[in-house]
Amino acid sequence: MTFFANIFKPKTTEVQPKIQMGRYEPIYFDSPHQDLWNQATSAFAARQYLKAYTHLLDYLKNKDNDNVAYVTKKGILKFRILQGSTTVYGYCDYRKMIVSAPIVQLTSSSSEFLQSLLRSNYYFQFCKYSIDDKDQVTLVFDTFVEDGSPQKVLAALTELALEADKKDDIWLSQYEGLSKVKRNDMQVVNERIGKIMTQFVQSSYQNAINELKSNPYYHDYPGAVSYILLGLLYKLDFLVKPEGKMMEVINEAQSLFFDSTADTVESKNSKIMNLIEYLASMTYADFKVELYHTTVTFSPNQARSHRRWTDIIIAQNNDLKWYENQGRDAIVIAICDYIVGFSLYNYTLSDPLKPLLKLYYEVMETEYFAALGYDYKYILKGELNKSNILKALTQIIKKFKTNHPNLDLNSKLLRFDSKAQFAKSYLMMLEQMDGIE
Repeated sequence: MTFFANIFKPKTTEVQPKIQMGRYEPIYFDSPHQDLWNQATSAFAARQYLKAYTHLLDYLKNKDNDNVAYVTKKGILKFRILQGSTTVYGYCDYRKMIVSAPIVQLTSSSSEFLQSLLRSNYYFQFCKYSIDDKDQVTLVFDTFVEDGSPQKVLAALTELALEADKKDDIWLSQYEGLSKVKRNDMQVVNERIGKIMTQFVQSSYQNAINELKSNPYYHDYPGAVSYILLGLLYKLDFLVKPEGKMMEVINEAQSLFFDSTADTVESKNSKIMNLIEYLASMTYADFKVELYHTTVTFSPNQARSHRRWTDIIIAQNNDLKWYENQGRDAIVIAICDYIVGFSLYNYTLSDPLKPLLKLYYEVMETEYFAALGYDYKYILKGELNKSNILKALTQIIKKFKTNHPNLDLNSKLLRFDSKAQFAKSYLMMLEQMDGIE
């Protein structure tokens, strides 16, 4: 390893570590979950409201059934849904449903903070902020059951859960007089892993800066700079999965870049660079409060089929070819990083595309994965390990063959002579993947 200190030596075992990477993506697109959704809508149409809502809650359960719990007794439904750092609580009887999510504890009043809550209430479609009898700032939704169709309740739960999960860390960093609402199921990333992640953020930033400063070429090609900066941010989001302020900074950078009413590309790059510098300045002490594993139910991302995903590659093809012909390997890699990261950040991708894109990062950032304790050996003695990479591809395809019997990858398209050539050829291979919509 070249950029990690000796104290971050990998601890490899036969069992690979379990570290959350990437944002949650809902799994309820298969037939069993769709059946539950149909049962929920049918029960609601028959005015069997509690039955409709229990089917809806079953529809929201993940494969481990640990994100949703409910109980019905004497005509009353009570439920709990986990969403990151937030717990959503619900109560429903024959007349009304009330849902709430405590976000932070109010320990002292702040007129600035309270005014911001009032302003925010104007922008919600279903929810509103309130302060409960425990002085907790809480996001609330309620509806009469006759008006609470599964579609409406699902939309309201999604709005409430995503907003509540996003706000706690941001508020705690912006305002005084607030404290955390305790959650027992959150798993804080241990110190060794947290320091590796912090070092990875800092070193990735420095590598990007060194590349941009080493060559005056970038002054004439601001688009190339954008690829480097956005590819870096998307990569950090997936591989580190920060919460709170760092997550908000990454979102702000993306919004800034794709704002068509904003400044020139050069100006956008400058502002994004400032945001990245802020992230790189964070120490482990700053960063550790944003590193924790959680159980999550809802995702803001839209589903994107493989066929539509290939449009992202096609849109960047001309740039890829041009920079490849110019011999700009660093930019070729940056464009590939951008394609992979943009896809994972913005869309819910069908299997097996997400694990295949994760494999891309495992190869390209092999030192980071080794430091975390993964024993992949995709690069040995500075050379891409063709045998291990092909073996990993085979294992992924085999895992998803049951649901996609015609799934196939043409691994002969892969090139292993350099990281740049591998990155480009890997995405071309995924673009031509067969047996999946």
